Amino acid sequence: MAAPDEFSLYAFARNQVVAASAGTGKTHVLVGVLVHALLGASELDEQKPVDPTRIVATTFSRKARGEILERLRRELDRIAEDPLASPYGASLLRYAEARALASRARRALSRVGQVGVTTLHAFAGTLLRRYAKDLGPDFEMLDEHRTRAELSAAVDTALERVAAERPEVAATLVRCTGGLLRLRGYVQAFLASAEEKDPATMVIADDASAILEEMERFHRIAESLDGKGWLPLVAALGDARRSGDAQAWEAAVIAIIERKNTPKTEEEEALKVFVDALGTEKKADRARAFLELARRRDELSPVAEHFRSLAVAARSIYRQRLTDLGALDFGEVQRRVRDLLRDAPEVAREVGARFDLLLVDEFQDTSPVQGEMVRLLWQRADLPHRPGYVPELSELRPRGLFIVGDRKQSIYGFRGADASIFAAFCVGLAGEPARLALGIARQTVWEPEAPSADFLSLTANRRSTEPLLRIINPFSARVFRPEVPIAAYEVAYNPETEDLRVPVTAAPLAPTEPRRQVASWLRPPVERVTSTKAAEAEIIAGEVERRAGEGRAYRDFAVLAQSNAMLEAAAFALACRQIPYVVFGSRYFAAREVRDVRSLLALVHDARDTAAMLEVLRGPWVGLSDDALLDLVRTHGRLRLLAPTERFDIREAEAYEKLTELVTNLSRIGNRLGPAETARVAIETLDYFGVLGALPRGAQRIANVEKLLRLLMPLATLREAVAYLDAAMDEGAREGEAALFSEEDDAVRLLTVHASKGLAFPVVFLPEVGKGASRVGSDFATAFAAHGPPAISVRLRGATGRALVPPLARAADRTARRRDRAERQRVWYVAATRAAEELVFV
Repeated sequence: MAAPDEFSLYAFARNQVVAASAGTGKTHVLVGVLVHALLGASELDEQKPVDPTRIVATTFSRKARGEILERLRRELDRIAEDPLASPYGASLLRYAEARALASRARRALSRVGQVGVTTLHAFAGTLLRRYAKDLGPDFEMLDEHRTRAELSAAVDTALERVAAERPEVAATLVRCTGGLLRLRGYVQAFLASAEEKDPATMVIADDASAILEEMERFHRIAESLDGKGWLPLVAALGDARRSGDAQAWEAAVIAIIERKNTPKTEEEEALKVFVDALGTEKKADRARAFLELARRRDELSPVAEHFRSLAVAARSIYRQRLTDLGALDFGEVQRRVRDLLRDAPEVAREVGARFDLLLVDEFQDTSPVQGEMVRLLWQRADLPHRPGYVPELSELRPRGLFIVGDRKQSIYGFRGADASIFAAFCVGLAGEPARLALGIARQTVWEPEAPSADFLSLTANRRSTEPLLRIINPFSARVFRPEVPIAAYEVAYNPETEDLRVPVTAAPLAPTEPRRQVASWLRPPVERVTSTKAAEAEIIAGEVERRAGEGRAYRDFAVLAQSNAMLEAAAFALACRQIPYVVFGSRYFAAREVRDVRSLLALVHDARDTAAMLEVLRGPWVGLSDDALLDLVRTHGRLRLLAPTERFDIREAEAYEKLTELVTNLSRIGNRLGPAETARVAIETLDYFGVLGALPRGAQRIANVEKLLRLLMPLATLREAVAYLDAAMDEGAREGEAALFSEEDDAVRLLTVHASKGLAFPVVFLPEVGKGASRVGSDFATAFAAHGPPAISVRLRGATGRALVPPLARAADRTARRRDRAERQRVWYVAATRAAEELVFV
């Protein structure tokens, strides 16, 4: 039955904001809203059934869309038979009699396919096809992997042009970044991370002025030091400044920064804060970097301008490539829709008028552009729609908007998601009740005097046992420790409103039932500061084997990893013990067989590619021994596809000659055949599937290659295919393996935390407890929002090879590290709340 606090939600007297903690039946509530709207059991449209075509419900994935539609059909079918049998029955019967509800349910069933349950991406694409006249209706929406391939190719073209037309610029950037390949990677990473910003609109950060200000601040702090040990150093600094002796001045700066400082005064504390902000290296290294940066400060702006011009060129080439293909990427689809609704008020008014109900699922994973799309769609009709203006939250329609999400589960920052958007909408619509429930500090986000939405917090967990919840709740409170002052993207855990509880209808544990252990910690041998992935994987495999011997099914166990390398280690450890497993959400493009195909295509594209040649010759394609490879290099001076040597046995010589002939032939016709057909010819000629089939997990490996061939089908050239695969591998593309196991298969589940969203497992292993923070701020260029347009700041390579990070980039890095820390806290929450019965930390 519907809980009393859900009655007001389903009534929909005004907009609704729902914070749904893990496992609390978010989909149940979402389906309930749809059921009530379709049956006229709400205040929407004067308690009349809402036309299915006037409803749009966006969710995160096609899988979630399918689940919502299936549950909606099932619930309407149940109500058509007997409204009292529905869990929503009590709420529905407040609006109509059972017979009337059953009749309405039958009518709704006949039109349920017209309910606009869709992904936000698909919804945006539909709007573009209808209203963006310049695009036409037949444009293609690229997936994540094609997008990376096109971007990689565009960056390569831009680099080639810069090298040919402005060689001095190319030389400067290569020198500053440490090599051409690094420069290529930095440009790709910059464009990917700043995809909602156009580098052409960015300004160059005034790092030189910031460095001078930092130097002045250092002098003010240093000159304020009056302790006995400081006075000689401060005097030397002053003498050097007055005399203009640069060498003496630098020596004095180093002496002050390096001196041991256990703060006892405000001045000493100020110096400590200043020195700490310079970086994490040894004090001596920080001091020298500070001085070298001061000497070279005038280099920063020209280098930043060179990098910006290269990024602008690459983005322009990328956009032109997509135009030639008649395609848009994920981000561009949504930006175009936002721009269309913002800059064409008549379109925004027309689209908004088509809908009475807008439901947005997984709102915690909303990006700034998506947040603006929602505002534009739900702007009040009685207010003027001005071109170029995005309405404030106070200017939204008072009824019909339903948003649901959970800040604690916002883990898609790498895709542009920003947890602060959810916080802003919750408080901006529902006001103080939402702010207090979510533990958001006053003035962190805008708060209305008169809320326009009701707020509901769901905490009744239907996934985990009560004993386990008694572990998860304090664990969550300990994990979420924001900095002060709290930022809008951070979670200040509020036990009163966010602790998970067992539903009141749940059956209590029988007194005679044995209480199982619900949380434990496996400690592998530690040789260094933290345990290795291999050691953690081995102890997990041993524990699974032990428990399986006690009668536990393999399917009960799941390993949730934060890195793909951990998944590979776990798979290896389980395979060594002959324990069956299935991998979901793993880094598909890191699979050995996928890399094999990439190397073969790279070798056909360029027979001088020694790295690809080595992988092909040593791997399953040919299988040369180390002795044969070494003899090949000794005989020909380097690794080349020439005649076999005396060290080759008969099998090796035959396989090698077959490969040489194949590469020679395919190099002439490969681009005409296309990458997919080229790979298929190689597979058949060299009996690659026969080799894979004899390896452990052979069927899975073959399925992965078949999947790869399908992914390669749209690509035209070998170069394009290699760039596509390189981008997918280098940037950690998340693509699930081609699963051969059903949910009923008795096998251990291996998956990333990101792939586990919405899933539950009896026993969850959480490895990498000692995993440190990811490397944030290690890129060459940083884009950050200053007071005005976004700015670009770059790093220089110091005399020792270390990066020299200017003050503005350092400040941006601190914010990025803080955001990363907040996201890692949320990842741990998601991981822990996947367990139904037991958590095992490793």
